Amino acid sequence: MAEGSEDPFPEGLLAHAELQLRRAYEHSAVERGREVADRVAGGGAASTSAPADVAAMDPPSPSGGIVAALDALRRIAVESAARAGDANEGEDDGADAKRRRKGEAGAAEVGGSDGGGDATRRGRNRNLAKSAPARFNRDVRSLTTALRGDWTTSYELIVARTIDASHAVARAESHAARSRWRRETIVSRHRELRATVAVGESTSGESPPVSDADARWRDAVSSGGLEAYAEAAEEVGNRAWVGDALRWCANAAIDFVLGGGAEAFAVRSARRSHYEDSGTRMSDEEEATMRAALRERWRRRAPIGGDSRGGDSRGGDSPGGKPTLVDVGSCWDYFRRHEDVFDVVALDLEPRRPTVLRCDFLNVRIGDPGLEDADVDADMDADMDGSPRFLPRNVAGAVVISLVLSYVPTPRQRGEMVRRAREVLMDDGRGVLLIVTPHSTDKGHCAHKALPVLKEWRASIESMGFERVRYERMRSVHCLAFRTVGEGPGTKKAGEAPPMRIAFDGPDWETKS
Repeated sequence: MAEGSEDPFPEGLLAHAELQLRRAYEHSAVERGREVADRVAGGGAASTSAPADVAAMDPPSPSGGIVAALDALRRIAVESAARAGDANEGEDDGADAKRRRKGEAGAAEVGGSDGGGDATRRGRNRNLAKSAPARFNRDVRSLTTALRGDWTTSYELIVARTIDASHAVARAESHAARSRWRRETIVSRHRELRATVAVGESTSGESPPVSDADARWRDAVSSGGLEAYAEAAEEVGNRAWVGDALRWCANAAIDFVLGGGAEAFAVRSARRSHYEDSGTRMSDEEEATMRAALRERWRRRAPIGGDSRGGDSRGGDSPGGKPTLVDVGSCWDYFRRHEDVFDVVALDLEPRRPTVLRCDFLNVRIGDPGLEDADVDADMDADMDGSPRFLPRNVAGAVVISLVLSYVPTPRQRGEMVRRAREVLMDDGRGVLLIVTPHSTDKGHCAHKALPVLKEWRASIESMGFERVRYERMRSVHCLAFRTVGEGPGTKKAGEAPPMRIAFDGPDWETKS
């Protein structure tokens, strides 16, 4: 980067700025590459022909574009400092003239004031020399944010050079404003639900009846006004870290339901139980006999239209025999890209896609398969407003609850949602529950407030007829997988689910319904 003899920008500042922009460019390229890979997996291969997407898959060297961008930011900073200096000079001259007109303390004092004014101006000129690097550093931070969060801006500024640095900085400011809107929209909605549904201790010192909380919940979700929240949630859902978590869920579901994972975990559990009971390892002959018995049992218990064989447990109530995947809180229907192997049932309070069914999972009726036409509560019909009002029991191969549980306002409602998932899933080790929850679930954004929430969740979930089989801490989220154990709809009935607290519940969570 060429520099003038009076360049006010320190070498260290320039080197740091170049490094930050390079890192931001590389990060956004990786993120876009992941998004492109997701689109390809979802059948959107045609969209990868866009020049920006092609460049993201094999990003060119950013050196030339970064140098040009930094040169532009330096010119902007110098010009801004010069304009500020001219304005300050005019202010100084006006102040000196005013003091002279007033004759503050005689000629001697006036002379002293002039000398002070000259000193002040010299100090301000020195500050102006510093203001250019300050403006430059501020713009570099904004540009770094723009490049890191938006590959399109990175591509157009660094690779194609169809926009200038000032345009990119303006985009960064716009993106920051949109990010603040998303955060405020989502956070305010969650606070509103907690304030409305999770009312604290009553005047009698007892917790309000659970039915009261359920009624308040139904009123809150049926009152409308979820459009802005759904829009913000969809934008968050399109972030790369969310895509990584959903991809983890998809791979886990495919491996468990279709890749022999269900049988593998069942065999592992049987081996462990055999050793605990007898103190000896299971022999090959005993394992073969156990596998054959397991496959036969699953075959007999396969849902209508499905076949639950070991290694290919294709359970589900769809005519084609595909296993059912229920996506609770789907919003924009990520798992629809896997409908070649799953019968996807996507549910959300405020869908953003026509393929997502408007449904409150906490209120939908769950019953035995084939009872869809049975008499259903008329009040529920009205509340659901024509949305699905029935889900069959014990037919789903997988249930995904991604970025939902920690946003449900009360501990008991979270437990009830998991209990309902257990009812929907196939029993006897054939179904898998996949949960994604943010790191704030157990930390509440404050390290010293860290609570053993995930440990408590595991105990509560396993008490409802599950066994944890997989856990991974990913960027921003925890990913958990539980397989079903036991037969039937689970060990808990409606209203008996154990509470599942989060860090945001506070110390008085026991008093909340």
